[in-house]
Amino acid sequence: MSQRDPSRRGLGATRARLLTSPRVRPLAAAVYVATILVVLAPVLLSSVGADDRYWLLIKGPQADGSFVSAFWEPVRHAFDFDNQPRSTALSFSERAVLAMATMKVATTFAIPPFMVWAGVKIALFVLMLVAARVFLGQVRYRGRDGVVRGLEPSSIAFVTILLPVAIAIGAKSQNVSSFNGWNNYPTIAYGAFSAYLLSAALVLRLSRTLDRRYARGVVPVVALMAFIGFVLNLSYELTALIVPLTLVVLVLQPSGHPDGGLWRRWRGRATVFLSLAVPYTVVFWWIRRQISQMACQATDSCYEGTVVKIEPRTLLDNFVGALPGNNSALVTEQVERAGVPFPHASVPSLVVAVLAVGAAWVLWSTWRGRETPDRETPDDPTSAHDDTRGLLAVLVVAATMAVGSTVITGISERAVEGLTAGSVSYRSGVVTWASLALLGLVAVRLLARSRRRVVGIGAYAALTAVLVGCVTLYLPRNVVSAQLNRAEPATVFADTIHREIVTGELKPRADDRRCAALAAELVRHGDSMPASVQPIIDGAYLSFEMFHDAPYCSTGIGRTP
Repeated sequence: MSQRDPSRRGLGATRARLLTSPRVRPLAAAVYVATILVVLAPVLLSSVGADDRYWLLIKGPQADGSFVSAFWEPVRHAFDFDNQPRSTALSFSERAVLAMATMKVATTFAIPPFMVWAGVKIALFVLMLVAARVFLGQVRYRGRDGVVRGLEPSSIAFVTILLPVAIAIGAKSQNVSSFNGWNNYPTIAYGAFSAYLLSAALVLRLSRTLDRRYARGVVPVVALMAFIGFVLNLSYELTALIVPLTLVVLVLQPSGHPDGGLWRRWRGRATVFLSLAVPYTVVFWWIRRQISQMACQATDSCYEGTVVKIEPRTLLDNFVGALPGNNSALVTEQVERAGVPFPHASVPSLVVAVLAVGAAWVLWSTWRGRETPDRETPDDPTSAHDDTRGLLAVLVVAATMAVGSTVITGISERAVEGLTAGSVSYRSGVVTWASLALLGLVAVRLLARSRRRVVGIGAYAALTAVLVGCVTLYLPRNVVSAQLNRAEPATVFADTIHREIVTGELKPRADDRRCAALAAELVRHGDSMPASVQPIIDGAYLSFEMFHDAPYCSTGIGRTP
């Protein structure tokens, strides 16, 4: 044994020098970013879908090219429930602004709108990671010595480094109507995760501020939280979870005055929650009362996305649909219809998986190699710095987000009628899976500090196997589904119109080409043209005239009189 010790020490020294080399971390980071983009590419580069296909075309002309008008118009009619019994004016506002910005950027640089959306999705994905890091930095727990501390840097680093690939493995490019949030409505689908965690971080910070300076901070805190409560009532339904999530987060937050009376211990947290919950509830009750008196209620003709209907099977399908995989039936249907083979795991997908997961572990190892702890190791369960209690609180918050987002989106009539299998979630797939990914990483972190080393090794090995396996198996499916989605006639038609508008060619041959494409689409549908097609055609004329001061087609074919 003694003869092998020098070689082991030499191997350890070589490994330490390699991991602390100034070139290793940038190289690993570059590989990590590149491979995550490859894994997400099928959803990042998906065509603009659902009603955003024509929103891109009509919102600019409707607002006369003004971003202020595009934002303000839905807000101005926020409580006009006669047109639509729904209180999501701010969601409509941000979608209108995004639609305008997309077309302005696309026409300026003559690039397809889906490429602009790819950039938006990347930015929102990065924001999800930033939000997770900010939230973890605000979590507090009471240590074994009674002192309130934040999570250990090593715990935050582990979750932050592994979270990108953990979220990415849940991406799905299969379309079921407009349900799949990975493809459609990016600010709603991707933004919900960020909204949950940033709001949680905010209320944690505000409650601690009130613990320190209650008299000075109570008025601005109450005003801010009341404003947020009002805003939530005008936002997409997913954001409503912020209210109960705030309660969960604050209950888990340790008091800044553990030895004080009941009011002193709870006044900061109670003030933050009640100043959010009371205004939100009052406005919510008023809105629901107004909606209940609308004429559509008597005729069952209200938008099915706002009609509450609860089916346990739908809730289960909505949750299961957010998990990686579960899409073999959808992919099989697609490939059989197209006459192509089913995409199985491949060597390229395995290479991408190994590179992505390997780069993540290298980044984690380099972080640990450069860490210079000056206190007791948090991995020691007897240490005062053991942040197990804090990590358990994160587990509860992540579970609340995963289950809550599933319930909120799964109790509408449209979800009940549209979700017939656990393949894709109803708009909540991104936030539900991202929450489960956060939960899973925290659970691995907890298991890894077990006194039994085999438990920690097993947790890391299981995590590695899941990450590599999911990328290897599901990336080929997503690539093929994305290709087949783009080849669908409806997608080809919308992409063609978007491309013609951003290029803006005014020569006669271009006009002939555009007119021929419209004529072919009208012939394809005949007398049974879907309701979604006419807005795209009308939007093409409006948008082309706005950007190029000429008709989309000189004959006016297909345009609504």
